[in-house]
Amino acid sequence: MKDRRYWYAYSFQFRDKNQTGIASHYTGHVKNVVTLKDIKEAKGATGLPKNAVLMSVSYCGKMTKEEFGINHD
Repeated sequence: MKDRRYWYAYSFQFRDKNQTGIASHYTGHVKNVVTLKDIKEAKGATGLPKNAVLMSVSYCGKMTKEEFGINHD
């Protein structure tokens, strides 16, 4: 059986010195729920400054890594 997960896109906005930027992080969850811990882990995975703020969380669907387009661990 294929390992299907619930995929989410986390979008952050940040300001670093004289520039403003955005960054996204995609992750697959075993359960179809997003917790504060998940948000903190996604923010940490982006390597963004501490002042980065979460702008949105988008549900992408339930699928395997291959279906989502991730072909590596």
